[in-house]
Formats: sequence, C-alpha cells, structure tokens
Amino acid sequence: MEVTQDLSFVHLISHASVLVQLVMGLLLVVSLMSWWYIFLKMFAIRSEIRLTEEFEDAFWHNQNLNELYRYANSSSLRDQGALERIFAAGFVEFVKLKKQHGVDASAVMEGTRRAMRATYQRGQAAHMLGQAHLRRALAAVARIHGRELVAVVAQALLGVEGAVV
Repeated sequence: MEVTQDLSFVHLISHASVLVQLVMGLLLVVSLMSWWYIFLKMFAIRSEIRLTEEFEDAFWHNQNLNELYRYANSSSLRDQGALERIFAAGFVEFVKLKKQHGVDASAVMEGTRRAMRATYQRGQAAHMLGQAHLRRALAAVARIHGRELVAVVAQALLGVEGAVV
C-alpha cells in the first residue's frame, strides 16, 4: 500500500480552508507592512546620520557662526538634519536676545538653550506622531480582521507588552 501526498507549498496553500488562506494573507500583508516600515526607518536614519555628519563637519571647520547659519538655512527644511534645525533655532534666539538692550549674558544663554530644547522636543514629538500613525493603521486592520492576531503583530512591531490597538 503506497500513500503519496503532495506537500508542496503551493499545494498546501491552495487546498487550505478559506479561513486559513485569509489568515496567511493577513500575515503576509502585515509582514510586508513591517518590512516597508523597517526599510523606511533605515533610510531615514542613514539620511539623518549623513546630514548630521555634514553639518558637524561644517560647524567645526567654520569660525563664522553667521556664515554657518546661512549654510544651515540655505537648504530646505526637508534637507536639514535635526542638528541643523537645533542650531538654527538657537542662533536665531541668540541674535534676537543679543540685540535687546539690558539683557545679561546668562539670560541670553538661557533663552538660547530654551529655543534649542524646544526644537529638539518638537523633533521628538514628530517621531512619536509617526508611531501613533502606525498604531492607528494597525487598529484599522484589527477592526477588519480580528483583534487577537493584529494585537500580537502590534506588540511585535511596536515592542510594547499588552499593546491595545
């Protein structure tokens, strides 16, 4: 008695139930979304590192801060690294406070630090909004395809235990 079964990948998928095919399709879509997000982050990090290195090199090789500020503002906001935006915000505040009469040096420096810190925190907030967008997208998928599977995927993607989407 000879029993042969076709255990090829295509055969197993094509002969699976509709529910199993839907779950595999959902897993494939979520996997592609996560890889897309991973590559977007990788390219964004590489770009930010490059922009930061370029600006840091210009900063240490340039003695004139006015010229450095013009260099930082010559590129569009999209082509500016976070370090450039922080420097530009601090420099603008420094010049503004320095022009005011009767402002002591410590107040000028504190105002400059405050402007730089605010710019840094805005960058952090933008990063958090990107994560919130991903959570909303996963929540939409959860409403369509069932919460349990997507909750597990959300936990894996976001690295949060007990994530509720």
